Amino acid sequence: MMHSSSDPYAQGRSRFDFAVYDPAGRLRVQIEAKANPRATRSWAKQFWNDLEEVERRPSAKLFVLVTPLWLFVWDVPKVKSGAPTQTIDAKELLEPYFTRAEIIPTEIHPDAFEMLVSWWLHDLASRGKKKQPPSSLSRTGLPQALAEGKVLREAVD
Repeated sequence: MMHSSSDPYAQGRSRFDFAVYDPAGRLRVQIEAKANPRATRSWAKQFWNDLEEVERRPSAKLFVLVTPLWLFVWDVPKVKSGAPTQTIDAKELLEPYFTRAEIIPTEIHPDAFEMLVSWWLHDLASRGKKKQPPSSLSRTGLPQALAEGKVLREAVD
């Protein structure tokens, strides 16, 4: 996606799969989708530490790593050891999308998973305040950021 210099979303490109920007164009959330069905909290911690090692620490307040079975959430300013701030069971959140796509979560192709996550994020954003998300997800701040912001698929350099 190309951005002109007058585009408020052009500043602070995130280099992750998705980014959520507030109405003023400020980066609020960065999201990475990984189709790893065996992801664990320790795997997620290592993922974060690898990002830091190559100087790709997320710059938004929230960073969300979405896998077919888990959502790993970091409140970026509070990260100390690399461990996720919250770990949420993603099965109930993503199951309707896997069902509609007739895909088994543990067998999804990485590109298809990114599309599924995009679908889920856009649905969350479009529901606004009409329907409450599960409380476990609400505690992350992601639904609030989505309701007030714009989800963009980020280009990979």
